[in-house]
Amino acid sequence: MNPYVFVAAAAIVLDYIIGDPQYLLHPVRLIGRLIGACEKVLYRSGKQGWVTGILLVGCVTGTTTGCVCILYHVSGLLYPPLQSFLSIYIVYSCIAYRDLISHCHDVQAALAKNDIDLSRRKLALIVGRDVSSLDAYGIGRAVVETLAENFVDGFLAPVFWYTAGCFIGRYLTAESVLPGVLCVVLYRTVNTLDSMVGYKSDRYRHFGWGGARLDDIANFIPARLSVVFLAAGAFLCRMNLSECMSVTFRDRLKHASPNAGHPESCVAGALHIRLGGPVTYAYGVVQKPWMGNGPSSVGTEHIRKALSLVNCSFFICSIIVVMILVFM
Repeated sequence: MNPYVFVAAAAIVLDYIIGDPQYLLHPVRLIGRLIGACEKVLYRSGKQGWVTGILLVGCVTGTTTGCVCILYHVSGLLYPPLQSFLSIYIVYSCIAYRDLISHCHDVQAALAKNDIDLSRRKLALIVGRDVSSLDAYGIGRAVVETLAENFVDGFLAPVFWYTAGCFIGRYLTAESVLPGVLCVVLYRTVNTLDSMVGYKSDRYRHFGWGGARLDDIANFIPARLSVVFLAAGAFLCRMNLSECMSVTFRDRLKHASPNAGHPESCVAGALHIRLGGPVTYAYGVVQKPWMGNGPSSVGTEHIRKALSLVNCSFFICSIIVVMILVFM
């Protein structure tokens, strides 16, 4: 069987069925601990500027990719089929789609019961903003925005970089899935760096700059590809494709992030709602521009539609990725 397809299909199916169990030696948790340890060492040096932040990026990405290479080659020496299982395990661990959907369902269920406190607690598990002051509509907007943005971070970008790595490996080096595995690990490392140190607070404004900018680069193509898959999902879900596209092209660059505005504006248009507005973080309030034409009162029905849209887009993307790998 085509090893590129086998690894990708198995990883996607495992994530969709099992999700992302929390355990001590989870690869992403290990990456997070490595970032935390390196941050403490570098921050204690007294130099918290851009250069030190870039050094953090180099140390963490070099360590993670180096460890994967060692594990891959050692497993091949011990028992060659282990390489395939190791590759599946790593790619599967770097995809976080099922957990995103489950968490959003949990928030929706709490909102449906009018349990604002529970919905805030559930929402706090998947967003970085301060949820303590959000009302029901603010929670609804936060869920839909997170669902749209993390469709890219949690699924589309990892499978894109796995596919890109396999393409590079197939035509430039050797017939091995290792380049694809390295690319997806590198992406998840950069994305984790951004989520941990990529804030505009006093502590991380300069120190986290390297990780944040590298994450912007890594998500540049996947964020724009998300419009294609979300628009296709909107069409199949019989949503307003015309408004979806018009809002996307009008509002996609309004977001402070060069990437987040693409999927968020696309979903806002498809659902005929407005996303954005003032958002409170630990370091202060950020006035985000509004995206979309509809009401800003986002309720449980909008969350349900957003989940249907993203699920449909997920299946479309999965099929296309497998087809690309088959023909590779």
